[in-house]
Amino acid sequence: MHGIARNGSQLWFGCGSRLSVEESGRVSTFGPAESLPAGNWDAIGIASNGSVWTRSPSSLYRKPPGTARLVQEKPDIASSVFRAP
Repeated sequence: MHGIARNGSQLWFGCGSRLSVEESGRVSTFGPAESLPAGNWDAIGIASNGSVWTRSPSSLYRKPPGTARLVQEKPDIASSVFRAP
């Protein structure tokens, strides 16, 4: 399990190489079929409008409220991996 975020009754988390959400005992998973490539989704945030944002070390995606698919944001985003000199 990677990043975790709660939004009301929803619990979002990265699990394996996918993004998942648990609500009322039911787990839904987001992956390639929902336009989210396999990755280590270790950062998750929820915007005030209900959009779910998730980041892997090299990608940033957003799931708009009421949709089942994710969209890539800033495809040229820098890596989030910190490397000491």
